[in-house]
Amino acid sequence: MQEKLVMLIVDDAEVNRASLGAMFMDEYKVLLAPDGQEAMQILHQEKVDVVILDVFMPGLSGGGVLEQMRADGALREIPVIVKTAIDENTELEMLEKGADDFIFSPCEPAIIKNRVRNIVQRHVYRQKALQKQIREEQHAGRVRQRFIGRIADMMKREIAEIQRLCREEKETETLKERMDAIDVRVSNLITIVDKMADQEEMGHGEQRPHPFFFRMSRVRDEVEKEYRRLCAEKNIDFVMEEGEIPHNDLFGDARQLKKGWCRMLKKVYDNTPPGGSIRTGFGQRKTGTNQIELKITVHGNVDPNEGYPVTKSMIELLHGSLVIRDEDGRGMLCVITLPFRTGRQPVIHCKRLCDLKVLVVDDDEVMRQRYALIMTRLGISCEVVAGSAEAAGLLCRNYETQMDCDICFFNWYMLGAKQTIREIRNLIPRENMLIVCATDEKEEVEQEMKKAGVDYILERPVYQGDIYHFLTDICKEQEA
Repeated sequence: MQEKLVMLIVDDAEVNRASLGAMFMDEYKVLLAPDGQEAMQILHQEKVDVVILDVFMPGLSGGGVLEQMRADGALREIPVIVKTAIDENTELEMLEKGADDFIFSPCEPAIIKNRVRNIVQRHVYRQKALQKQIREEQHAGRVRQRFIGRIADMMKREIAEIQRLCREEKETETLKERMDAIDVRVSNLITIVDKMADQEEMGHGEQRPHPFFFRMSRVRDEVEKEYRRLCAEKNIDFVMEEGEIPHNDLFGDARQLKKGWCRMLKKVYDNTPPGGSIRTGFGQRKTGTNQIELKITVHGNVDPNEGYPVTKSMIELLHGSLVIRDEDGRGMLCVITLPFRTGRQPVIHCKRLCDLKVLVVDDDEVMRQRYALIMTRLGISCEVVAGSAEAAGLLCRNYETQMDCDICFFNWYMLGAKQTIREIRNLIPRENMLIVCATDEKEEVEQEMKKAGVDYILERPVYQGDIYHFLTDICKEQEA
């Protein structure tokens, strides 16, 4: 059974501590503090996961507790939800001190629980994301070490062969023959150095994995189209083996998948004379809940002694493997094995306003804060980002952790907004996420917006009441 998270409730009013404690006792291990001093003692003695903090307390106030927490390296990452009356000046002061969210008095229990849940989910996600980043960096380091080891072995073999050629003398060997043999080995060394330069691109992040959801059939069609054309030019018979795709919607780095597949096809293509043939295909095997193993095969003229260190490293970065083996006289077989998550076809099922998950993309800091404040007051989970690339990354991470956004409020007037909206819409269909923009020139830009992929257009200026009515209408529409 999973251990409960620990919640600290800090309030000088006993009735408030009791009511909040009763509200959360089923979900959390609840600790109570009647003042700021005792709260700090508990924080230093216990592992606390979330704090509900009253602002106005005698002695050490809520603001003082928050300042001390944010100044303490052991406590600064704990999410703090401040309990206060609706007062914009107090909100601003507590935000500047590091508050994560607010509970306003009086407030419905359902809204309180929803806000706490949203903050805790975000905090837990940040921790998981940090742990995942550390694991990925460690994995990338191990892949790089294996690559360096392979390259070092290849260089040692070539240098040893050059040394042997320089030392040994054969009676029947001419100087030209010996120099030609040395030249071949030097050429091999140059090729190995080129591989190291190629690998450096991976080290600088160009080939760092960028997972998102994609359709396997699309990757297959792109690979087939590219190599059918190349093979036709060289009079090579190219066969993409037919097969069912049990899981067509996948989550992972489709760009790197295609690049690794095409790298091996290119090696085979370069070694295949006119009139030869190349066969390739893939299969899938379920390995767990929402997990599959993708196996890509390439049949043709492959040199098993070449090693393919760059391609192996690229595939290993995706936690996969590359194996080359002889098929008992039937030619060489290259097998690329990669793990992927299965994709999903989520549909917005928002029966209640508090179930919505919203993303705000705006390069205007004031507007980002305004949207965030409105969503917070409505008890809606909200993320805000300042740029298009950041938005794509967040959507990707949310999909991976099954915390999909339902609605994306996008600033149409940001630099590159139209292209980004079009790219997002190509990846995420309307039934998965709605895109909303606001404008004060609706008649002039409505068609352009809809063509880019915008689903709803609000008229500026947009007030809290407008957003509330719009979102409640969306909930009713989805429910219907």
